[in-house]
Amino acid sequence: MRQYFFAIMIGILCLLGIVIYRLAQKSVALTQITPAQSLSKADRHEHDTEIESPTAEISGSSTADTNGDSNFGTLYGTTSAGGAANAGTVFTINSDGGGYSVLHSFSGGDGKNSNAVLIRGSDGMFYGTSVAGGALDFGTIFKISADGNVFLALHSFNGIDGKSPRGGLIQGIDGALYGTASSDRTGPISSEGKVFKISTDGSVFSILHTFSFIADRHGGMCPYARLIQGRDGMLYGTTLRGGESKNGTVFKISTDGTVCKVIHSFKDEDGQNPETGLVQGRDGSLYGTTPSGGLSDCGTIYKISTDGSVFKVLHSFNGENEKDSHSGLVQDSDGSLYGTTTATVFKIDADGVYSILLTFPADPNGGLWPAPYGELIRGGDGMLYGTTERGGTSSGGTVFRIGTDGSNFSVLHSFGRDDGLSPHTGLIWIKGTHQRGEGHQF
Repeated sequence: MRQYFFAIMIGILCLLGIVIYRLAQKSVALTQITPAQSLSKADRHEHDTEIESPTAEISGSSTADTNGDSNFGTLYGTTSAGGAANAGTVFTINSDGGGYSVLHSFSGGDGKNSNAVLIRGSDGMFYGTSVAGGALDFGTIFKISADGNVFLALHSFNGIDGKSPRGGLIQGIDGALYGTASSDRTGPISSEGKVFKISTDGSVFSILHTFSFIADRHGGMCPYARLIQGRDGMLYGTTLRGGESKNGTVFKISTDGTVCKVIHSFKDEDGQNPETGLVQGRDGSLYGTTPSGGLSDCGTIYKISTDGSVFKVLHSFNGENEKDSHSGLVQDSDGSLYGTTTATVFKIDADGVYSILLTFPADPNGGLWPAPYGELIRGGDGMLYGTTERGGTSSGGTVFRIGTDGSNFSVLHSFGRDDGLSPHTGLIWIKGTHQRGEGHQF
């Protein structure tokens, strides 16, 4: 009898132990966040603050670095030429100018002539595009690790699905990558372009919209710039040509491609042929630049509401050194906007008060101005960073920095043949888990 009693007691204790163990497991499942989930949440926060540029807030970060020394960061970028095969490079450099390193030299088969800023995905990898290279030399989408040890070509354009992606990528709040291809081979006009979507592993690629003069005579043509995702979740971008006056457009498109609408067609007086993307300011308006048009036909700085009902030219470039803005804008916390023209770094506020912070010195041999093509960024140290296509000790371009008041200009790196030539794009600043990049508000 005693044996039966002990057996029953042991059984009860075993069952009680199992119940307690399962309750503990359930408690852990409810409270624990895995590393992957934690990264996803942090990335969502960053996207939310950039869309103020590319989301409630979508593709980058406006938060200051808070971990460690925020005055020191690592910059990443690309060059359009140079490197082992003269097909361009992916590089990194410290914010003090030291530690320059080529992470990858494009071979042609994996890409060539990257003209677009990199982005850092929620998985910690960097993503970008190349204008040429790939299987048919129509351009690629690629990913690369921060140390350069992993490089993958995710997609090789075939002409039918697009060609010559110049604007780079954004990562939407859904985790997918979005971009534009500036031309394609379908139809009688070869330079109409696409908006596309691709997964971060490259397994899913889809066309959201084909710009077609045949389908829409007033629609956009030839998107050159990176998209942004607005606070409303829509994607916004520009086209080089098309529109009512054939001078280019500002458009919006849903992430599933079901809605695509031109919200502004440029006229001669308000700008022509925008090559750069947009930034969404703290006031909700979109800001951008054009390289031509305006009062002196030297380009403009403009603002536009997300529905297109309000459009205003903030400044018309007047020529001389002040013309041909091939880069977009970045907005400071006080609402000030910074950008570049062929020979200057400028500042403008939301009301149009404009000033030149720096005029780049001309080539002493009578050559062209250094020509900054990429958007500026502001680092955690408060300085502005950028690149020039030309200039430097070998005339192959530079990485530079400058204070927001125009002081303390310095060249951090001069490009040569082996380490890259002619950077056509801006940089991103990495410190801890934070990112600052082209077209971002800070």
